[in-house]
Amino acid sequence: MNGILPQKAADYLEENYRWDWGESIGYYYEFIESYDEASDSWLVNQISVSLDDGTYVYFDLEGNFIEDFRPWEPGATEFSLEFNPLGSSWGEGGTFTFEGQTDGSSPAFIDIREGLFIS
Repeated sequence: MNGILPQKAADYLEENYRWDWGESIGYYYEFIESYDEASDSWLVNQISVSLDDGTYVYFDLEGNFIEDFRPWEPGATEFSLEFNPLGSSWGEGGTFTFEGQTDGSSPAFIDIREGLFIS
């Protein structure tokens, strides 16, 4: 979905996110979709704003502030990939171990999923 950032959100950014010397921080934004099982369709439900200082700010479609995220701050969470040793194996029906190796004759089946990393 292409759209214009609601004025309410633009005003909030102008008022609350400035460089130390007082200038407004630049940004770009995108509309975020999520899958709605009830309607079996993708729905736009949020606006994500990426500031030039690395901060992410989220708004609803009316421009109401939801939250901001500064990935460099202690305790920040970020998404990452994680290795699942229980869902992985060596070869057909084999057992995966961290010490195991493959030389190309026995394939390794790796289960990698999106996880939540908390620093």
